[in-house]
Amino acid sequence: MPFLLLLIAVLTDSQALRPDRPNGRAHVVHGSVTNTNMIGIKDAVVELTNGQFRVTEHAAMDGTFSLSAPPGNYTLSATAKGYCSYTQDVKIAESDAKDPLSLPLLDCSDCRNVIIDFAEPPIEPDVAPPKQVDPRSLVFEYQEENLEDGKSAGTKPTVLFGRRNDLGKFVEYTGLNCPGNEKLAVLRYKGGSLTATRLRLSTEVHKIMGEGFVTVVDRRGVNRGSSVEIDLSSDTPKAVITK
Repeated sequence: MPFLLLLIAVLTDSQALRPDRPNGRAHVVHGSVTNTNMIGIKDAVVELTNGQFRVTEHAAMDGTFSLSAPPGNYTLSATAKGYCSYTQDVKIAESDAKDPLSLPLLDCSDCRNVIIDFAEPPIEPDVAPPKQVDPRSLVFEYQEENLEDGKSAGTKPTVLFGRRNDLGKFVEYTGLNCPGNEKLAVLRYKGGSLTATRLRLSTEVHKIMGEGFVTVVDRRGVNRGSSVEIDLSSDTPKAVITK
């Protein structure tokens, strides 16, 4: 089950003056980083950047954090080991309505360390021998492919997969068959990410479709369904989910 990173951020005025803005007040972005069980993720990294301005916070033991920054346009990102990174643009303004922000993260971890026993199985009388497992057919770590083209350079789409099948007008991606825990194919792009049992990229129109168990995380939060379509050539890709 994919994990969820939930970043609940509130923008509030801080009375402390900043050295880079001596006549103004900083704003504080604070909240917590958790998994799907609402347990804080220690040492998750939250970062605000704006040109040469950069401030980073490592989450505390309970997943809480606090960042200060003057008003302006920023890139807000969150990363944690084993999770997909997530990035979105945010605007901090003097008149900000202080609406909560959330940055959910999907599980992007490889298969856990496993030991596969390739010893010859016993052959029983009158029973066909079991089919041998080819070690080369086993994939326990994600492979990554850059899906950028001339139109999608700004969205930075990448796919994580275990299997890739070129079907001509389509390229199909599936995940990892981890023993006891299937890992789905993952699509990452600026502003969101998604997992699906199967991802199919149309090479002609540069759209990607996912089907099976679909989970999407973006500005709208976490949504699940049975299929999804996203136009990677768009400046602002939006996942369209079918329940």
